[in-house]
Order: sequence, then structure tokens, then C-alpha cells
Amino acid sequence: DELDRLEVWAGKIGMNSREQAYALLRGLDNAYRGMQTIENEQSRKVAEAQFNGIIAKMQHEAGLMLRDLGGRAALGEERNRVRPSVEQSWWFLDEYLDGARKRALRRLLLTGGIIVAALAILAVVYQLFLAPDPEVAARYGRMQAAQDALMEGDFEQGLADVEQGLAVAPGDPELLTLKGVLQQMSGRADEAQATYAEAAGRFERAEDFYVTRGQMYVMAS
Repeated sequence: DELDRLEVWAGKIGMNSREQAYALLRGLDNAYRGMQTIENEQSRKVAEAQFNGIIAKMQHEAGLMLRDLGGRAALGEERNRVRPSVEQSWWFLDEYLDGARKRALRRLLLTGGIIVAALAILAVVYQLFLAPDPEVAARYGRMQAAQDALMEGDFEQGLADVEQGLAVAPGDPELLTLKGVLQQMSGRADEAQATYAEAAGRFERAEDFYVTRGQMYVMAS
């Protein structure tokens, strides 16, 4: 009967008055002592299961229970007066809550460390096996910048970007074609024709040159 009553109070954690909260702790003291006198083993196991369920409920809602008790300071004062043994864990909910928070923080840090380590490994794998050649990356970057400048009508900036790309990849046919288009758009027709001739000679097939130049004309339109 005592455990049934305590179970009802435990079910109202967060809504109990301060008096009810301390009555729950004292009731657990009485129930704990009473269980030691139960001679029938089966009855004792049933009582212990119910008793442990109440403790688990309190620990699961330790924050709310601590609030019902009036906070850490109030619980500490009452605990000093009662002087419970370490087996009476329900009197040490503040310490349980601190331990739970520390364990949660450790899990969080461990998970964060695992994620950081995994990202570091992926970065190494990428650099070793997947990262593009620096020359290829630089060429692509300058090509993209020059094409953007072409579409915006900033032909001088586009030519500057193309020259930087050609410094990394001399004789690249696509960069040379883009350079010719930028020169033509800038009014440098003679220079553009010379650049086109050089670019056409760099493609494996002549039609590839015309397709590439046509695409770039579309960008400029």
C-alpha cells in the first residue's frame, strides 16, 4: 500500500507541493526499511521492482523533482538534517542530475570528436585520391571567371582572366578560343583572327573549334 501511494506521487512529479515532494523521499525511506523485513522472496522481488520503478521515474525527471523540492540548496539542507546513507540515492538527486549532465556532455564531445576525425579522414582521402590537379582547378577557375566577364560585357577583365588561365595551361584550345572571342568583342579583330587560328590548330577536330566558338558567341549575346 505504501509503494502504491508513493507511485501515485511519483506520477505527479513536477506538480507536487514541496511538502509532498519531501513526503515522497521520506516515504521511500520507510519503504526501503520495510522491504528489508519481507521474508517471502517472491514478495520481496515484487516490492523491489515497484520500488526501483519509482526511483527510475524520479531520476528520469530529476530536474522537475528538484524543483518540487525547492532547489539544490533546500535539498542539501534537508539532506544534512536527515543524513541518509549512500544507498538512499533518492536523497542525492542533485548529484545524480550533475552526473547525468556530465555524461551527456561527454557523449556530445565524443560524438563531436568522431565527426571531426571522420571529416579529417575524408579531407585526407579527398586530397590524396579525389582532389583535382591544382593546374586543372586553376584553369577551370580562370575559364569560369573569364566566361562570367564575357556575359557581363567586361571584356578587358575577361582577357585578364584568360591570360592568367593560359599562364597555367599554355596552349589550351578552349582558353584560346575564349580569348579570341573577347578580343573580337573588344574591337581587336586582327588579334582575334590570329588567336582563332592558333586555337583551331589545338583542337583534335576542326568542328570542335567552331562548336566551342559558337557557344562562346552565345554567352556574349
